[in-house]
This record gives sequence, structure tokens and C-alpha cells, in this order.
Amino acid sequence: MTYLLIALGLLQLADIVTTLKLLEKGGRELNPFLRWLFEQIGTVPALIAVKSVFMIAVYAARDIPQVEYLMWLLIAFYLFIFWNNMKVIRSA
Repeated sequence: MTYLLIALGLLQLADIVTTLKLLEKGGRELNPFLRWLFEQIGTVPALIAVKSVFMIAVYAARDIPQVEYLMWLLIAFYLFIFWNNMKVIRSA
């Protein structure tokens, strides 16, 4: 379970870095809640806050038997997000 938490945490960091790079290159955040939060508290604080709350929630749920399956799905989802961000960065 620890390796899943580490992988998910690293993917959250990768998402922050690639999102910031995308925004620097003129891209936009597709998540409407995050766009709103960017306007309220700033881009970096919003990303850190959302990712921190997400990781705390996943960590708190770590002892639920089915959460391991959910973590694998989240890892796959964030791998796709990272891959897509990198693809967009390269084409910009």
C-alpha cells in the first residue's frame, strides 16, 4: 500500500509541475473548479491545496479494503493526465 501512496504522491507532483508549465505556455486548466480556485487564491497555492487535500483523503482511507483498487484507478488516471500534459507541452 505504501508504494501506491508514493506513486500517487509523485504523480500529484508531476501534475503540478506540468500544469504550471502548460499555463506558462499559454494553456489553460480544464477543471472549472481549479480555474475558479486559481482566481481566488492563486495558481500555486490552489494546486498545492487541492493536491494536499486529495492526498490526505487517500491516506485517511488507506485501511478500507477496496481502496487499493481505487488507488490503482487513480494512478492510471493521473498517468494519463501526466501523459496528456506532456503531449500538449511538447506541441506548444
